[in-house]
Amino acid sequence: MTIYRASAGSGKTYTLTRAFVERLLEQNHPQAYLHQLALTFTRNATEEMKTRILDYLNELSLAPEEGKRGQAVALRSAILHDYGRFSVYTIDAFFQKVVHSFIWEAGLPPAYTIELDSQRLLQEAIDEVVDEVATHGQNRKWIGAMLSEWIQEGKRWNVQEALAEVGKQVFDERFRSFGADLMDKLCDKEYLFAYMQELRDWDVHFCRQMEAHAEEVISFLSDHGLSTTDFKGKSLSFMRYFNKVKGGEYLPPNTLRKALNDESAWSGKNDPKASQIEAILGSLRSLIQPCMDFYDAEAPTRIALKSTLELLPQMGLAADIVRHINTLLANDNAVHLSQTLLLLSKLTAQSDAPFVLERMGCRYSDFLLDEFQDTSVLQWNSLLPLVHNGLSQGGVSWVVGDVKQSIYRWRNSDWQILGGGMEEDLCVYKDKIKRKVLKQNWRSREVLVNTVGSLFEQLTATFANEEITKAYNDVKQDVAPNKAGSGGYVSITKVVPVKEPTKEQSAKERVLERLPFLIIELQKRGFLPSDIAILVRKNDHGQQITSALMAFKERPEARGYCFEVVSPDSLFLDRSPEVQLIVAIFKRFVFPCDGLNNRLIEQLCIQLNTPCPPTLWSGPLQYYSLPEAFEEVIRILGWTERASSFPFIQELHNQILNFAKKSPGDLFSFVRWWEQNGNRVTLSLPLSGSAINILTIHKSKGLEYPVVVIPFCDWELDYRSVQAPVLWVRPTKPPLNRLPLIPQRYSSQMAQSLFTQDYVHEKIQYQIDQLNVFYVAATRAIDELHLFLPQAGNAPQSLARILGNQLFVEGEYTDNSEPDCRTFGAPVYPVRAPSREKETGYLLTQYASSVPTLRLRTRLADETPEAASTSPRTQGVILHALLSKIRTSDDIDTAVAALVQEGVLSRDKTEQAQYVATLRGALSQPQALGWFDGSWILRNEASILLPSERSRTIRPDRVMEKEGRTLIIDYKFGKPVPAHQRQMEEYIQALHQMGYKQVEGYVWYIPVFPLSSPPEKSKTQ
Repeated sequence: MTIYRASAGSGKTYTLTRAFVERLLEQNHPQAYLHQLALTFTRNATEEMKTRILDYLNELSLAPEEGKRGQAVALRSAILHDYGRFSVYTIDAFFQKVVHSFIWEAGLPPAYTIELDSQRLLQEAIDEVVDEVATHGQNRKWIGAMLSEWIQEGKRWNVQEALAEVGKQVFDERFRSFGADLMDKLCDKEYLFAYMQELRDWDVHFCRQMEAHAEEVISFLSDHGLSTTDFKGKSLSFMRYFNKVKGGEYLPPNTLRKALNDESAWSGKNDPKASQIEAILGSLRSLIQPCMDFYDAEAPTRIALKSTLELLPQMGLAADIVRHINTLLANDNAVHLSQTLLLLSKLTAQSDAPFVLERMGCRYSDFLLDEFQDTSVLQWNSLLPLVHNGLSQGGVSWVVGDVKQSIYRWRNSDWQILGGGMEEDLCVYKDKIKRKVLKQNWRSREVLVNTVGSLFEQLTATFANEEITKAYNDVKQDVAPNKAGSGGYVSITKVVPVKEPTKEQSAKERVLERLPFLIIELQKRGFLPSDIAILVRKNDHGQQITSALMAFKERPEARGYCFEVVSPDSLFLDRSPEVQLIVAIFKRFVFPCDGLNNRLIEQLCIQLNTPCPPTLWSGPLQYYSLPEAFEEVIRILGWTERASSFPFIQELHNQILNFAKKSPGDLFSFVRWWEQNGNRVTLSLPLSGSAINILTIHKSKGLEYPVVVIPFCDWELDYRSVQAPVLWVRPTKPPLNRLPLIPQRYSSQMAQSLFTQDYVHEKIQYQIDQLNVFYVAATRAIDELHLFLPQAGNAPQSLARILGNQLFVEGEYTDNSEPDCRTFGAPVYPVRAPSREKETGYLLTQYASSVPTLRLRTRLADETPEAASTSPRTQGVILHALLSKIRTSDDIDTAVAALVQEGVLSRDKTEQAQYVATLRGALSQPQALGWFDGSWILRNEASILLPSERSRTIRPDRVMEKEGRTLIIDYKFGKPVPAHQRQMEEYIQALHQMGYKQVEGYVWYIPVFPLSSPPEKSKTQ
């Protein structure tokens, strides 16, 4: 096994490609590629790896050595003719392939889909938790107690916000892997109530002990004619601490601690009571010392205990959120990506690696693991048996990564696996493990390589931390031979706020003022706008910069220069008016009475100079499948040749096709999905043209640009209080250790608690994360790097402040620098070589759209083509929706108004009256009168989670309880079929299993068929 530490620009893909191909040729077998597996982290990296391998084989096919040439030709031919088994995958795609081989063992549905939209799933689960409070006794009591405590303490009591904080935990890999023990206890609210009461009892005991110590000291002073204000400092004396203890202030002042070892600290020379104090000083100190000792021994426990009591109420709902997430996924026949990792980890832990590979139909012995610093613990645990098996069979593995570029810890990546954890896990092969460092930088010019290396050596030295030193021990790179003497240019500008009578500007405002002039200077020297990348830490910073450049574009100084930008903001799909119009048209077919949407269509048609012809509304578009409806809209609007909009139209088309693969694919479902997710969809197709690139540092990873500008190089190297994470730590001291893991808020208080080591570890990891982000940003440049250091705030751990203190010392400026600017090297004047020009690619001039000519037409038996919109099926859907909103017969009019407001029911008064009459007629039937009289405890469409491996859910339409009697009512709107009776029997059986004794079930056919009770076997007394 070879472990490569590959710093930025070190040519790792080139090195790996050759190592991969040489291994294939070494085996001298045209199908050797079937035994090799390469894993990367992105699709682009996967495609690049495949392309590089084939390019290298093409190169070898022209080699002068006949033997190697023949091998390369044979291997290339075999791969191209069997490309589907050429195993270069993203790590997630490979894991999905493994899990798919174990569908039955994992308890997964055969046609499951992978859910990636964590935010939507989480919000729906939180809504479910809130909605079930009325019917979930334990949670109602729990949330009620939680709100009561928050209100008494004057805290914010927004339940949704509290649950949103919990939501950050539930998809965290570490939280999901805590095991059943913790999850069971978090679900058991009675256990948590008892646990929290025990913590409160301990805290009460602590407070009483401290107050007893304080009272003993005060009584002792009183017995000797003294008070706490008679000591040195009088009303400000450190002895006033014992009065404050009674008010709940328990932290002893440092002056008191020092006084215990300093006799002169108790009274002044001219103090009238100095002799009295001196006489009792020995006894007094012997009383105070036990108080200090008790506090020092128990305070760390109390700090941890208080943090647990603050966080546990909302964390106690984490298991409920997970439960609802699992139910939602089961209903959608889906699995979340985080679940597959847990399943895979269990499968590989319980099975031999050869068996896992056999089930996949693979025989891998050689493994290439790219970007390994981004691997998580669960991912590595799943890969470890496979790598172990390959090494034991004489296989070869290559592991490549750079801990300095690990910037995805928020996605569960753990750079410490590459930093040494892997070698510990494979210690039996320690003689076969070699480490290599790719030292040469093939990307950047000489000045950039040397300057960035020196900058990080100074920066990391200021932390004097062993872990940071270890992570950055290879930060100094060598200049590649082809870059020797190539020059380069680095500028680092320190920007301070301006506070003058006539002008006041923040440091960031001054950066935004200077930035356009830097862009003008770069373009004057020959750089294209697309050569320039402005890297930001946050999306809102990108929006600020975009706004500033757009505003400057109107000024006279901007004439002749390009200030067009490609930014994250400009790539959001819902910002395109063409996309807005297409979605609005879809929405009109779903909610024809939505006046606001109809007005939006009118405005967009005017803006785009695109009339909506009558054929759009009178045609059969609403009966088309979603992809067909999209193409029909494009054709009717005449946008098949609207080339300027093709990137956005094509991306919307891709989203529609992907949506249709894993969902019903109807207009209503897509409109609902778009309203929840459309504002997060961005353009994945590259926009060509001459424009300045504005992107986040995370998205820039793996890319390179001739010029890189980092305008706001000022992020802090420790958490702000609003960003402080919740850490789960393992307690060992009672009473905290009754839970296997407890939540702790990262803060300076945590540093004084039982979990100091956990606090220090998290702080160092965060510092490394932020340094890594800076390293990634600073190593994207080829020719020039420009840093701005806004000096704002008073945070000593700000990156801008640390760099400013290092670089800007009086008397150390270079001769050609401004007072606030350090420069290295000389400005670059690029030479435009033909090879540097990017290929334009194929320019799409027409977006093909065809009219479907063959389709399968189905129709209900009682449906006519003229009355499709008022078919019994449509009426049944609307009646079902109305009944779900009705508790008593008095709610009919309210329910109808609600559906009209939602756009589900037409505003036609005649049609509304028909539904009202139908419902009143149905509810007036003798037996139904008693069902809707308001005397029952009612659950409308309440979900029941069945005790099965797949956590299947059933949802009866109406469940009612009264006087020990339980009724299940299920609404139907068609002809009676046996399946309806079987469904009712399942409902009845489920309620019996839940402990309900007297259960009756009725299938109610509305309105065509009279009220009918199911056969006796389905009606249970």
